[in-house]
Amino acid sequence: MAWKWDAVLYDQEDHVCGIGRRIWKLENEKLAIRVGARREQGTFISDFGCDERGQSWILCSKDGGLNWKPGEPALPDETETVLPDGTRISVVMGSERSAEENRAVLAAAGRDPSVFSNRGDYWPASKKEELLKKGYVVFDAFKGTVLTETALDCQRSFDGGKTYERKRIEGLPPMGRRIETFRTLLSLRDGTLLTACWGHRKGGTDGTGTFSFALRSTDRGGSWQLIPIGEDPAGRRDFDETDILELPDGGILAMMRSYEQPGRRKAYLHQSLSRDGGLTWSVPERTPIWGYPPQLTLLSSGAVHCVYAHRRYPFGIRACLSHDNGRSWDIENEIIVRDDAMTGRVGYPTAVQVTDGTILTAYAIERIPRMPYSKEDRVTWGPGRDSGGDIFIRAWHRDPQTQGNVGGCHQFAGISRYTPDYVRPRGQVSSRVRVFVDGTDPTD
Repeated sequence: MAWKWDAVLYDQEDHVCGIGRRIWKLENEKLAIRVGARREQGTFISDFGCDERGQSWILCSKDGGLNWKPGEPALPDETETVLPDGTRISVVMGSERSAEENRAVLAAAGRDPSVFSNRGDYWPASKKEELLKKGYVVFDAFKGTVLTETALDCQRSFDGGKTYERKRIEGLPPMGRRIETFRTLLSLRDGTLLTACWGHRKGGTDGTGTFSFALRSTDRGGSWQLIPIGEDPAGRRDFDETDILELPDGGILAMMRSYEQPGRRKAYLHQSLSRDGGLTWSVPERTPIWGYPPQLTLLSSGAVHCVYAHRRYPFGIRACLSHDNGRSWDIENEIIVRDDAMTGRVGYPTAVQVTDGTILTAYAIERIPRMPYSKEDRVTWGPGRDSGGDIFIRAWHRDPQTQGNVGGCHQFAGISRYTPDYVRPRGQVSSRVRVFVDGTDPTD
């Protein structure tokens, strides 16, 4: 019998709650996951800076994910892989300049220098035009600062995580932006290490023109080779956040977040296949799956489970199965994990198959706050109210002086468990694109 249940991992009013990128299976069928929370109101939160470190901890479950309690198991980092000899290895973002230089920029801007975490480089805002002319992708960060992301490091531990060595990955082609491992670093059967990253060629300064690439090492992370997976030479279609999976037949499947620019249109996942351990990749093909970003899991049945955020009406989390190593996807029986993210902001889901064959998927989604945060909070309607227009509940903005968030909605961390044959209820319509006045497809 097909079934599904949903539970709350963590929920705290006036906080943005999130999850880690992986659910860990421990001994005696115990499960663990990292969760975190930051104050939503009055705190500057973006991809390129945050006022506070927030809280983070590990939750554990002994009953298949229904109930969770704080625990302290020794977990590797999210994108870290433990090799057969115990070595821990990951590819992470680094900094071109020293920690002292970056902290000095933050201090001069009136920010806490300790928020710098060796990821990217902060510059005075006055340097923006100079950096753009050099071909870098530049982002506005804290007020008075900008950020670049160009360095990748290989991080390794040979003593179970007690100490780490961290070395810059050299020999990569010139790029305007480089982003670390998105999901997984694979240790292939022959010992080759393979991970999927993404970035921008130099000159793509408007934030479009991203491409997905593999980093491949045959000497246990001592050196790395960059191999493109998905790229549009014309720059009209972006390929970025990518998960890779080693298939039972030895092939490697890459699933990529992708859309046409401008406007992030036609946001179907694209896939590519390697038959030679990641040395070469097939031309990316569009799948029937609309959504992003993906996570791939090989099930005990041999099927491939792909879970992804569905960022159009009805917003939520979905999954799809392939029964032939990714050659086709059963989109007609798409699994609707959640379809009640009220404002459309949906975090990155992660899934794992547990002992009885069912699938556990964790996520972070938004909902209406229990009480308005500010006078600006209101329910409004999108175009076409009389013809089934969509409800807008998000109304947050940034305070121009502090850059802190004001107003908005509330994000909680949840988890669902379901059988692989669970499908959406009979008669439920498939999603439709929310229409904005400017005609773009709002996929973020």
